[in-house]
Amino acid sequence: MRSFRRRISGTLGLIPREFRIVASGDDREKGASGGPGSPHHLYMELLKIMTGMEMTHIPYKGNAPAATDVLAGHVPLMFSDPVPSLPPIRERRLVALGVSSLTRWPAAPEIPPIAEAGVPGFDAVAWSMIVAPANTPNAIVNKLHSALKDILELPDVQQQLVNLGMSPVSSPPPEELQRFINSEIGRWSKVVHQAGIAGTE
Repeated sequence: MRSFRRRISGTLGLIPREFRIVASGDDREKGASGGPGSPHHLYMELLKIMTGMEMTHIPYKGNAPAATDVLAGHVPLMFSDPVPSLPPIRERRLVALGVSSLTRWPAAPEIPPIAEAGVPGFDAVAWSMIVAPANTPNAIVNKLHSALKDILELPDVQQQLVNLGMSPVSSPPPEELQRFINSEIGRWSKVVHQAGIAGTE
């Protein structure tokens, strides 16, 4: 696989407006996700590992029913994609605890990263790449990479990515992207094993 471009999108840690904290020993120490092994579930497990907090995972069949129960106050918090979460945040029906990326989301820069809000180093994001077959000649890979990088750095294109809930980043060279993939596999494998969910799904 030959990679050209990385796009990063953070997610939001959300709680209903009336729940400000998850109190120690309280039965509200529960977190919803769109299902076992989903990215949002893994983000929650990473948060637990980094903070030592105890939280019961409440899996749903998709993010929509999970968000519905968080809005209704049945479950106190969840990680959620930013675009569908922003309207209820603006309407003051949800409180955003922070974005999961290290940097602020351009569409809502007032929401701090979780890393700034009390969990230094927390970084949990989805990413996208444009890829070509593994046997593509280097000359073609480099030419495509250069052209795609120029396109994806156009202001209109970057704004569209922000509208889709992403934070555009300047693409490193293809060989660095392969190293990034390998590091992500290693990082999240450790989270899965530390959380005790390896082989459960």
